[in-house]
Order: sequence, then structure tokens, then C-alpha cells
Amino acid sequence: MKKLFLSLSLSCAAVCAFAQTPTWNFEGWTGSGPVIEPIGWISGNVLTMIPGNKQSVFQATAPDIHGGTYAMKIVTVDVVINPDPTTTPDPIGFVFTGSFSGITFKGGFPFTARPASAEFWYKYAPSGVDTASVFIWLTKWNATTVSRDTIAWGYWETSATVNAFTYTGPLTLVYNASFPTTLPDTAGVIFSATGSDCLTCGNIGSTLWVDDVTFSGWNGINEHPSSNGMIVFPNPANEYVTIIADVYDASSVIAYDVTGKIISSTALKQTMSGISRKEGVINTSTFSAGLYSYAVFDERGNTLRNGKFNVVR
Repeated sequence: MKKLFLSLSLSCAAVCAFAQTPTWNFEGWTGSGPVIEPIGWISGNVLTMIPGNKQSVFQATAPDIHGGTYAMKIVTVDVVINPDPTTTPDPIGFVFTGSFSGITFKGGFPFTARPASAEFWYKYAPSGVDTASVFIWLTKWNATTVSRDTIAWGYWETSATVNAFTYTGPLTLVYNASFPTTLPDTAGVIFSATGSDCLTCGNIGSTLWVDDVTFSGWNGINEHPSSNGMIVFPNPANEYVTIIADVYDASSVIAYDVTGKIISSTALKQTMSGISRKEGVINTSTFSAGLYSYAVFDERGNTLRNGKFNVVR
């Protein structure tokens, strides 16, 4: 499936960017009936407009959720009438970020950060021997070569049955050494409940549930690879979170949402408890519940520390 995912991501590269930002906690959905989809995602449900084809992505509810009201459920189904067997898998059981503008497909979504990793919660019920997987890519348009440069990518898979929602742990993104500080302009994510390395692989009935997808951390040329010397409290936060950096050069802290968008920038001030200790308070009263990441910078804009915090409601 990794090869197929790479092919799909490259095929959409010419029209990637400017698709709407996807829902990460799967609380927002669009459409109805068999063509319902999470906002900012495209699935095999578009094929149900052809009579005979079955719905493959569903709005899951309790108890098949990790948090909130909904999760995403992907079921592998047979494509009875395949409009393009050369590019559309059969059976089908995947969903990817993107949108349609009229009849034009736009893959991926606008993204301008360098997260260190991705993580999510999932359950999996394979039909026979099958594999669930996720492929993530970050790209940037290159006007000189008239093509997209791959800034980073990540891949994860499992064949094990998982009956309760399980945390994947950080899925480390691998950055292209040719672009050590380049910010991407587009990101893409593909989840699959089935398949291996071909359009006809996979087993009908394999089911993958996904919830609470996040990006976290920061990858940069001068970054410190840990959160050593950091105190974050309260965590989980509600109205505010205090960031204390026991790092001499610390100047500011920036908070990011799961899409990598900057949502808060706070100056760090000297505390009375140590010559190198700096403190700042982030107002989280307007933040939605979920996981957020932060990065601490010096006055020159170099990343010193990074980490994450939760907001609860």
C-alpha cells in the first residue's frame, strides 16, 4: 500500500494546495446518506453516486469513538462499477485529505509548518490477513522545476486486530535533507483499512476506526530535540497554561493547533526563581478541546524546545 499511496500523492501533486483544512477530530461532516464524508476528506463514498456501489466511510458514534461525538469508520467494500480501474482500487477502503471544486479535485490542504511527528487513535478489525495503514506527506511547489518538492513523509501500518481505541504513539516524519529549513505549503494524509501494494489487493470487510489525529512538535535546523528544562502546567489546561522555560536564551513561545497553524504567540519574561528561568501564560479559554503543540524560540527565531499540551472542556 505504501507504493500505492505514493502514487496517489504524486498524482494529486499537480493540483495540491488550497483545499479546505480537514477536520482532525471528525466532529465535522458534510453530505448525507451514503455520500457523507468528514469535512476536508474524500473517500470511496463518491462512487456511491453510481448505482450499485456501496458506502465505505461512515460517521461512527459511541461506543466506537475515542473522544467527542464522532469518529471515522472505514470499511473495505467491493466496487461493483469501477469508473477507472487503472487508478481506483477495488476493493476500496481508504480516505484522503482533499476536496472538489466543481469537477476539479484538489488534494491535500494548505500547511506551512514542520511538525516532528503525527499521532492518532485507532481500532482495527482485519478481514482475514490484511493491513491498515496511513501515509503522510508534506510538499512545496517549486516554480523552477514546475513540480512539487517532497519536504517530509511518514508511514505507519498494522495487521493486528485492535478491539479498543489505541494510541499510535508518535509517528516520526522523515525530512528531506535537501530542504533542512524549507516550510511546506501543502500537507496530505491517507488512511486505509486494507490492501498491500496493488489496486486489487485487500479484503472486503476489513474495518478501521480513526479519531483525534494530531501533528506535534517542530522540526528545524537549530531545534533542540526535547522538552528538557520545560515546565507546563496545568496540563490538561482549561482557561490558561503556563509555560516555564529553564533555558537562558528563551524569548517567546508559540502555540500551534493540529494543522500547524499558529494560534498564540507569547513573550517569555524573567522569573524570580532563577536567572535563566523564563515564564509566559497562554490564554486557552477560546481554544477547542484537544491536543496542541508549542515551540520555544530565542530572539533570533531559533527553536530551543518543543512539546505539547492538552485543553479540556
